[in-house]
Amino acid sequence: MTRKKCKNAPLLLQNFIIIQNQIECHLNCTRFSSNFYELAKNSTKVAVARISFLMGDLCSMMLHPQSKNEPFSPYIILADGRRSAILDDFSSEELEFFELILPECKTYQIKARIADVLWTLKRGKAIDFVKIAIENYQKYPLSHDTIHYARKVWQRAILLALTINQPTENITNPILEHIKNTSSQDNFYLMRLVEILDIAKLTKEEIEVIVAQLETVA
Repeated sequence: MTRKKCKNAPLLLQNFIIIQNQIECHLNCTRFSSNFYELAKNSTKVAVARISFLMGDLCSMMLHPQSKNEPFSPYIILADGRRSAILDDFSSEELEFFELILPECKTYQIKARIADVLWTLKRGKAIDFVKIAIENYQKYPLSHDTIHYARKVWQRAILLALTINQPTENITNPILEHIKNTSSQDNFYLMRLVEILDIAKLTKEEIEVIVAQLETVA
């Protein structure tokens, strides 16, 4: 099955529900894309293939958490100008489909991605999207093993909260708690945690906590 062959197939909620039950779960959103593409290419049902290709494109984009206007970029750009998916590739029909499946999405990584894309493309029209994105970005674990990509989504959550003038304490407090619990063995981990808070509006006391911990670990 190719993307071109299935581009006009109907986008149906029941097909998405079937698909998401077949996808292997990953901690990082972009890793879902290869599973969706594989399912699309192997599917004998045109409608299933189209949705799988679409979800693969959605998950493949790279997140740039501090960018207000272009938070997503293509995963790959080839020398001949070909590239993977960007926001402008999604049609109005596909955006409507994202809205339809959002409540049914069981995976927080994909749910956050859908909500963030809808908010970015429909800013000001649906405040609920950004709130869903923030909530699900905070579900990424802030562990040693996940910090290299979790830091991006948590930073994105902070930026989104600031964009809608929402308090950020419920986002920054868990990060500060992780910072307090670091040790001399956590140099890299500690620095990644601190990087998340680069754009946050911290109080003087919170900044002092960070500085003190950096001095202790150093």
